Amino acid sequence: RGRAIEWDDDGKPYRFVGTDTDITRIKASEEDVKTVSRRLNLALSSVQMGIWRYDVNHDEIDWDDRLKAIYGLPEGTAVPRDIWELSLHPDDREAAIATAQRGLEQRIDHDLSYRIIRRSDGAVRFLHSRVSYQQDMIGGPTMVGINWDATQEHEHAVALETANRLAATRNAELEAARSEMEYNALHDMLTGLPNRRKLDQVRREYQTKSTGRFAILHIDLDQFKQINDVYGHDVGDFVLCHTASILRICVPERGLVSRVGGDEFAIFFPDSPDEAALSQLANEMITRVSRPITYQGNEYRCGISIGIAVAEGDAAANADTKSLFVNADLSLYEAKKEGRGKFSIYREAMRTKATADKQKADAILLAIEQEDFFCVYQPQFCAKTLQITGVEALVRWQTQTNGILQPVSFLGLAEEMNLLNRIDQIVLRKSTADFRNWAREGLVVPRLSVNLSKSRLQDPSLTRELSDIGILPGRLSLEILESNFLDAEDQMALASIEAARKEGVEIEVDDFGTGYASIVSLMRLKPDRMKIDRALIENIGTSSVQVRLVASIIEIGHLLGISTTAEGVENERQIAILRAMGCDELQGFALAKPMTSPDLIDFLTQRTIRPVAPLCPISAHYRFCG
Repeated sequence: RGRAIEWDDDGKPYRFVGTDTDITRIKASEEDVKTVSRRLNLALSSVQMGIWRYDVNHDEIDWDDRLKAIYGLPEGTAVPRDIWELSLHPDDREAAIATAQRGLEQRIDHDLSYRIIRRSDGAVRFLHSRVSYQQDMIGGPTMVGINWDATQEHEHAVALETANRLAATRNAELEAARSEMEYNALHDMLTGLPNRRKLDQVRREYQTKSTGRFAILHIDLDQFKQINDVYGHDVGDFVLCHTASILRICVPERGLVSRVGGDEFAIFFPDSPDEAALSQLANEMITRVSRPITYQGNEYRCGISIGIAVAEGDAAANADTKSLFVNADLSLYEAKKEGRGKFSIYREAMRTKATADKQKADAILLAIEQEDFFCVYQPQFCAKTLQITGVEALVRWQTQTNGILQPVSFLGLAEEMNLLNRIDQIVLRKSTADFRNWAREGLVVPRLSVNLSKSRLQDPSLTRELSDIGILPGRLSLEILESNFLDAEDQMALASIEAARKEGVEIEVDDFGTGYASIVSLMRLKPDRMKIDRALIENIGTSSVQVRLVASIIEIGHLLGISTTAEGVENERQIAILRAMGCDELQGFALAKPMTSPDLIDFLTQRTIRPVAPLCPISAHYRFCG
């Protein structure tokens, strides 16, 4: 604030005096009041509260808009003097007026609860009112009240009272339902066995009370999917229940038998016996489950494989169900690799191998994406003339750390990962591209043979890819493992083979003699060629039995109109013997090793005609071996 104290001759002030006052606290207080007011208005609106004020000396009453709305009065209308009394429900009028009059006369705070009949629609509403007597510094004595609509609270109270009455009669039912729900949450509905949650609960309780060793046995039914698919889920359910009952019988009382998945069971063994006792128990369960069972007059068989993980010492104190199941799973996997119907006990080497396999699996996936797989080619020769009749494409893996890897080091894992199909695609594409390149170079390769996995045979895209390749009929041959073509009922595989034949592609049976192929299977498949496995070839120079066996295979092939190729030919004696037997083609290191495409081009370009080995009468060889 300031003012002028001196002026010049023209009347203009040129000297002032003034004061400055810090009003921050005043402004803050004003803002606090505004904030409190806003919050109060928000709170009152959210809970449907209205405020009224009665000036005792002047007999004047004032309602806010919220209270008018509660009573059903239009906003902005004047409040009639007797509106409150006129709105009271007849049953509550006398008591409410008496309480209000007493509070006014005694000038005391008081509460009221009563019903009103709303003016706008005649609805009955339940109200609560809290009244406070105040001495206004300006206007004198004042009664201030807050009214709020408690209809919903009343309805809730009535409902609660009703519920309480019903609760007395339903307690027994609720307790029974709770017990049933708790049981169902911890047990399998089909077999009645505890489930994995119950197993985990029991394991935790055991660890809080004991530091002893314990074991987890993870049990998986062998070929259970086939039982469901072939015989139906009724039989499958019966097999599960039968297996559960056998496990209950075999496992001592202290062990907890549980069903933890579709065809998976687990046993928790507190204070576990030693490995010898666990092995004995596993063998007993495997033996009992493998016995035939009868259901609705029919006989069925199933089996189980078991993985065992034992925790003791610090491992027992800190183990959880998840880590134990990982160990048991690893040992179960090893048991199934042994041929099913087996058991295996976890060893740390299993985890090391699993980790290595996981790393290799990731590397295989990356190699497929980056196309690090390539082809080498091993020539095949006419047994009589030793002229080249074709080449077989063999896959190799070019790695950054381990150099070039042979198929034996990765195809098994690729098959487990269902990746053989994708590797086969790469081999087919790259080998046929090389085949066309040789032709452009003017080199004659009569036939290209490409190995095909069972999963590739079941791939519906194979037919389209063969059609797109565009190689002349008779120039491309697909090699199928004997163990794969055995499944003659695989309609998808058979359809792929027939479609390939229509494209002029030949079919070969690979590694014949090491599987279970029958003559009937050969007649059904009608392959163009069958390759005699190297395991049968390696001893024909010293074993008359081996000679007779190979000779019989060649004779059967010729009888059925199937050409024969001997694999793994390593020396001149084998060449001579196989020629004498009438074998059609030879393949092996004695003639040529697998080579890259550039090396094959050099080989074909520089190769001179090899001298033909003399025929060796087979009867003379029998005498030599005899």
